[in-house]
Amino acid sequence: MKQLKLFTILIFLTISFGSYAANLKIGFVNVSSVVLESPQRAKAEKRLEQKFLKRSKKLEKEVKKFTKQLKALEKNKLTMSKEKTSSEVTRLKKIELKLKRDEKSFADDLNFQRNEELKKIRDAIFKVIKAYAEKYKYNMIFTEAGVLYSDAATNISSKILEALKKEK
Repeated sequence: MKQLKLFTILIFLTISFGSYAANLKIGFVNVSSVVLESPQRAKAEKRLEQKFLKRSKKLEKEVKKFTKQLKALEKNKLTMSKEKTSSEVTRLKKIELKLKRDEKSFADDLNFQRNEELKKIRDAIFKVIKAYAEKYKYNMIFTEAGVLYSDAATNISSKILEALKKEK
C-alpha cells in the first residue's frame, strides 16, 4: 500500500515536472576556466606581484649572500682553524634557519593573499552569474560543483516533504 502511494506521488511529480521541463532553461558555467580567464584575476596577480616584489627581491638577495658565504667557507675551511671553522658553520646554520623561516613566512603570506583575492573574484563571478540567470530567465545554472543558481519554481522540496508526511 505504501509503495503504491509512493509510486503515485512519484508519477504525479514526474508528470508535473515533465510539463514544466518543456520550458526549462538550464545553463552550465565552468567557474575554474572563468576565473583563469577573467581580467579580475590578471589584475589581482599584478597587485600581488607589486605587493610582494620588494620582499621577494630582499629574500633573493639574502639567499645569494648566504650562498656566497657558504662557498667561501668551503673554499677556505682547509686554511682556517677548527674553532674558526666551527663558529662559521654555526653562524651559517643560524642564517640558513632564518632564511627557511623567512621563505616559509613569505610563501604563507603570499598564499593567504592569493586565496583572499581568489575569494573576491569567485564572489564577483557568482554575483554576475546570478544576475545573468535572472536577466535571461534561466531556471538553473550548474557548475562543476553542482547547482549555483535555481529559481523558486524548480525547488520541489515542499512537495517532497508533503509526500513524506502522507507516507507515515
